[in-house]
Amino acid sequence: PDTGNLLLGQYLSNLFSSIGSNTLILMERAAWCTHIAGIFFFLLYIPHSKHLHIFLAFPNSFYMRQDTPKGHMDNMPVIMNEVKTMLDPSAEVTEIANPPKAFGAKDVT
Repeated sequence: PDTGNLLLGQYLSNLFSSIGSNTLILMERAAWCTHIAGIFFFLLYIPHSKHLHIFLAFPNSFYMRQDTPKGHMDNMPVIMNEVKTMLDPSAEVTEIANPPKAFGAKDVT
């Protein structure tokens, strides 16, 4: 069928015009099988690579708690004071009554 002038096809068609139809069909099937094999090898590679998070993001989003995330932290007055003084040097510095001595992962509830 006449498809008109395609961007690359009009130039690449000259390369394949002298090849027989059986050879073209064989080349097409080989390219298709190579493509599918590449996809399957990538699927086997995913669990051992950094790409696994792309696929696990969807179930993680679906099953996460909607009310409050597990690592949720409320705004801490000490940190808010630091941020305000950094953004506005003329801001009033407020002293915190009982500043925490240390903060780490064990302090997150």
